[in-house]
Amino acid sequence: MKRFFIFFVVFCLLTTSLFAQESDLQNADQSEVSQPQSVQGDTPKFGFGFSFGTVVINGVTYFQVKGQPQFSIGKLGVGLDLNFEFDGQWNLRTTEWNSWQAILSKIMYLSWGNKGDKPVYFKIGRIQDAVLGNGFIMYNYNNNLNFPNIKKFGIAFDIDLDYAGIETFVDNVFDFDIIGGRLFFRPLYSSKVFLLDMLEIGGTLVADLDPLNPVPPSDSPYSFSDSGSDKKVFIVGADLGLPILKLDPVINMKWFFDFAYIIDKGTGEATGFFGKILSFIPYRFEVRFLQPKFIPSFFDALYEAERYIIVGTNYITKYDTLDYITNSYFGWFFLTGVYFEKTASLIINIEDSFDDTTYPILRVSMAIDRELTKMVGFSFTYERKNIREFKDVYTTESTDSVILTKLSYKVSDMVNLIVEYRRTFDWFDEGGQKVLKPLESTSISTEISF
Repeated sequence: MKRFFIFFVVFCLLTTSLFAQESDLQNADQSEVSQPQSVQGDTPKFGFGFSFGTVVINGVTYFQVKGQPQFSIGKLGVGLDLNFEFDGQWNLRTTEWNSWQAILSKIMYLSWGNKGDKPVYFKIGRIQDAVLGNGFIMYNYNNNLNFPNIKKFGIAFDIDLDYAGIETFVDNVFDFDIIGGRLFFRPLYSSKVFLLDMLEIGGTLVADLDPLNPVPPSDSPYSFSDSGSDKKVFIVGADLGLPILKLDPVINMKWFFDFAYIIDKGTGEATGFFGKILSFIPYRFEVRFLQPKFIPSFFDALYEAERYIIVGTNYITKYDTLDYITNSYFGWFFLTGVYFEKTASLIINIEDSFDDTTYPILRVSMAIDRELTKMVGFSFTYERKNIREFKDVYTTESTDSVILTKLSYKVSDMVNLIVEYRRTFDWFDEGGQKVLKPLESTSISTEISF
């Protein structure tokens, strides 16, 4: 409980500074915070970003020239990533253009609508925040965590026909490994009974068919292959959802309940509430009842980095490590922040157990669009796991932390200076042994847009 108190204090300090910004953000013009999925409205919009600079890929430094045209009309959004890398002798890195997989990967995203839209939503390409249902099994999964070293081409496709619907996800069409789906029903929809007509019952299945999936060779980055291992991960779940308060735009609230079973391991349950206050303050609070050999949101933002670890000559998957969870525990998850669509956002979430069974996890994401400040755009994501003491909150030199940062500075109406910093972690060869070490990448480029 002492640790719970410390995190409560940290949360209060963060949100105090967060809400101090509200009066400035409320009058902001609407524009894009980050990579757009779609833009509502019938007026076509087109943009073209051009940048050049250095980039490090698999430990090799290249000079990169990149063009990123983006187009949207109505719910349709399209973005391309046309990249050309040259080595120190100005030889083109041909592996980015010599196969159909490489050509297809130039589609950064192709989307229709946004998650939750009716009757159809889809997105293909790079998907940084895949969620199924309430997120108890898959929450904010990032299929391109190790970009640009590894480029995956995913698909998210949902249909909502009021009475029933389905959510689906595939991490990589070049190599189907992580696949999932959720089928849901609203059995009382036709009754038109207030609130009860939106009662939702769902079932979810997510699988990793090859958790030891090898990294493609650097000279053939789109040659995804299978490990040949018989290890597989299957997780099934069931959920209920019911809106219990709907006073838009003042406040809305939805109650939910989740159950999940990691096949041949353990089970977990969660219940809580989520919604929005004043349409721009999201919130979520849930309590979790977790049995041995179970963790919630198994497929999370860091799953690609935690998929397996190497100890000597042994490969141990995240699924295998569940055997080390020998106690049941009672935990919690809390999220809040402010969110102004396509303008600015700051979201904070913390999760932990009520006792000392687990170590806390903190995730902070922030985005400010350049159109808001007229000069500077900024995006930042920080995730830290296994926080054993207070200093771990701000200690990033760990394989339990991930930082993704992008700063955009407007030099003129058409020219922007872009600085990107990524800090993840990966396996490196040292003396014939695989060693898990931080992987840092910094790039500085000039972007010309019109």
